[in-house]
Amino acid sequence: MIKLLIIILTSINLSAGFKSERTQKISPLSDTIIFLEKQKKNNVSNITTLSARKNLFNTFNQKNSSQKKWEVKFNFYGIPSLLSGDKTKRYYGSIEEISKTFLEENKELLGIDTKNLRFSKKSSFLQTQHIEYQQYYKDIPVDFSYVRIHSNSDGEISQYNAKYYPYITAETKPMITFENAKSAISRELGFFSVLTYSLVIFPDELNDKYYLSYKIKTKGGSGALNGQWVYYIDANNGNVLFKYDERQYACTLQQETTGVVYAQVYEISPMPTGTESGPSSWLPKITTPVVNQYVFAGGNTLSTTTRANGEYCIEYGGSGAKVFMTTMGPYFSVMNFNGNPSIYTNGTPQWKTTNTPLSVTSYNSNSETIYTLSPSYSL
Repeated sequence: MIKLLIIILTSINLSAGFKSERTQKISPLSDTIIFLEKQKKNNVSNITTLSARKNLFNTFNQKNSSQKKWEVKFNFYGIPSLLSGDKTKRYYGSIEEISKTFLEENKELLGIDTKNLRFSKKSSFLQTQHIEYQQYYKDIPVDFSYVRIHSNSDGEISQYNAKYYPYITAETKPMITFENAKSAISRELGFFSVLTYSLVIFPDELNDKYYLSYKIKTKGGSGALNGQWVYYIDANNGNVLFKYDERQYACTLQQETTGVVYAQVYEISPMPTGTESGPSSWLPKITTPVVNQYVFAGGNTLSTTTRANGEYCIEYGGSGAKVFMTTMGPYFSVMNFNGNPSIYTNGTPQWKTTNTPLSVTSYNSNSETIYTLSPSYSL
């Protein structure tokens, strides 16, 4: 009965108006889409220092690496968004001390001002330490910005990721009050309550513009707009810069292109506790839904995001629609870790390979086949 009731309510909510209200601008975290859109517009910054920065990277690769195999990815501003593929020299101290030394030593290469970075969070997993900083502009946080550093237990940095905006120009004093900003939301939502609010810099990376804005988290709204909206209101004129609904919804599964996105992953680590005896002793993968991932249908102009159960629905009725996806969503981007994998062993690792015969056996759908590779191998 409860499930049926939810389906009925969903059918009411997911009207054409509901969907059109949630058709938003490109999220600042959609790096690949922003890159493609900038290419369409030929909107490439005129970077006069890129050549010099490449020279700095070559020097870095020669002097601060274990194998001289660092790889770099430059963004549209001509500064590194990714360093990977090698390890630095050994740094000493806590992850905070390690990261500060690294950033200060390489700030010219990285194109960042370390005075504009403030600690955000840190974590440690499988002998790797991670630390993240957020960028500030004149003491105001720049939303969607980050600088991340990953270090092993020996103090060697194995990867650097950044979404840093080097050319921000924005007002820092709001021209409208918070009450004015609320009024702008009221004109769209009707009745709502405010959960939190703050002043931030909102980056419009696609157009290279930056806005002082009120970031307001809300709950409420009338009709198709009922939800938990996050609004960015221009603190200069009260215009709505960007908004998204944090509430998750199911789809009606009627006259839609629909499906569910699952992934097989290791929940924590494939390596079990206790004695390690090679891949045969690894913990099994789990199948889990992928949440908040972009899914496209019929081309790269029509997209949606997966829901809490991995389900997606797109208002596209074409038969045989091509469906594809990226490992990113409106609120996150998954960065491929290009660094060297790490292996722990109490002795000297021995790598063995063997050819397996080509099989021409046909297998039935939904069947499970178990076989053993020979010879077996272990780490």
